Amino acid sequence: MTDFTDFIEDAELVDIQLAGDVFTWKKGEGHDPAARLDRFLISEEWENTFKNIKQSTLQRVISDHCPLLLECERWRPQFIARNGKMISEGDNIMLQSQFTEDEIKDCVMACAGDKAPGPDGYTMAFFITCWEVVRKEVVAAVQNFHDHDNSQLST
Repeated sequence: MTDFTDFIEDAELVDIQLAGDVFTWKKGEGHDPAARLDRFLISEEWENTFKNIKQSTLQRVISDHCPLLLECERWRPQFIARNGKMISEGDNIMLQSQFTEDEIKDCVMACAGDKAPGPDGYTMAFFITCWEVVRKEVVAAVQNFHDHDNSQLST
């Protein structure tokens, strides 16, 4: 047992105070003898990283050992917000607004004609050439995707 104690001291580990049952192991129904065999040992660095560390025993169900619960205030480094540049309210509204038919048409017309946007094999040249025929369906599909984050394209 002194080797284990020496190891804990050499590693500069700290035993967290235990809340709940004083013992983590009890023999038999009468609970005599009993001992604290289970524990969390933490370093100073760990203690500084995770605040409000609590160790407690849970209800003993089947085993002769109490399960231990370790709780901390936070599990990740705190996010520090930076007050950098922000977009204006007007820009925010514009970015969230529905695409206009002209914006959609400009995007379609700017695409290379030999590119196929999906598995149906229709190239952009088809959409460019037949814009007046497919315009309503293309605009409706783009606006539906914008409004519902859902693509109902052909499969």
